[in-house]
Amino acid sequence: MPPSINDLKTLTVLTNFLINRDSDCNIGVMENFLKLRRSLSIQNLEEVVEANDASSANLKKKKHIKKLEFICTTTLNPDIHKDTNVFDKLQSQILGRTND
Repeated sequence: MPPSINDLKTLTVLTNFLINRDSDCNIGVMENFLKLRRSLSIQNLEEVVEANDASSANLKKKKHIKKLEFICTTTLNPDIHKDTNVFDKLQSQILGRTND
């Protein structure tokens, strides 16, 4: 991902988003990508530092995404409890979506 990905607010196609805790590619930068369409795969969820960061992805406002995939490799993170909390936060975003 480019270091200035935060500036791509009009981005419409992003098929794979790779989270990296050591760069600017954390899940929170997705907050402003409201125009994303089609499908999105969010990978490396084990790289999310705080479960609350998953809420900031603002998935409920991404109304044009038709297919959403989450990928987490728990073998890299022994803290399965944190991973579960990340998934819970993301799920609440999806369940909160409306088609207004």
